[in-house]
Amino acid sequence: MVADESAQASPKLPQTFASKNCTELSYRITMPTGKFNVESFAEEIGGIETNGLNSTILDSRNRKRDDYHIHVFWEPDDDDPSRTKLQVDYHAWPPEFAENEKHPVSAEHFFDWVSQYFNGTSVNAHIHAEFEYPAEKWQSRLMLLPIRVPFDDKLAVIDGFSVSLPLEPQGVNQVWVAWNKKRLTLQVFANRAVHFKGFTPHEDIDALRAVIKKLIGEKEKES
Repeated sequence: MVADESAQASPKLPQTFASKNCTELSYRITMPTGKFNVESFAEEIGGIETNGLNSTILDSRNRKRDDYHIHVFWEPDDDDPSRTKLQVDYHAWPPEFAENEKHPVSAEHFFDWVSQYFNGTSVNAHIHAEFEYPAEKWQSRLMLLPIRVPFDDKLAVIDGFSVSLPLEPQGVNQVWVAWNKKRLTLQVFANRAVHFKGFTPHEDIDALRAVIKKLIGEKEKES
């Protein structure tokens, strides 16, 4: 039987942060001076300096496909000035800067572009990520929230918990789960390699979501 050609030709929906329930994704990278040419990087990318912290904001050039912008921060490591800390934060909401501001690279191509200032094809990063799911449809598999417990002759509400994961699946070592009436929020902490060439944040988002789906599940529909 031949498959319907119109179905085969149907366009694939774009990968967006919103479609994957991801609201924030942050990469924290610390490198020795010999591995990262921070002077040339800073000169090319520009930005502002506040209290010793340099930062800039990069927007996506294709808003229909990429529903995020990034904040880039860099500064000397407080514990070792010969090392540099680079932080790249992905945010799934409009950026807070004038649209006519110019930069040598867009948000979606940042890691590809920044590779020219690194000695190597990849770096290890500590990752913080946040995911939000509607509380009316999703719940924790490990511990149903909220939990009401007696406290001082009243009832206190446990609306979240932290779990440390054995064997660190997909590099994830810890997840914080929080509940309120509107949403189930998960803060995910992981250590993963960042490969510069062809980098896309969606590969990491997909890996983190695979772990999340073992911690939460959809509620059964009431009959």
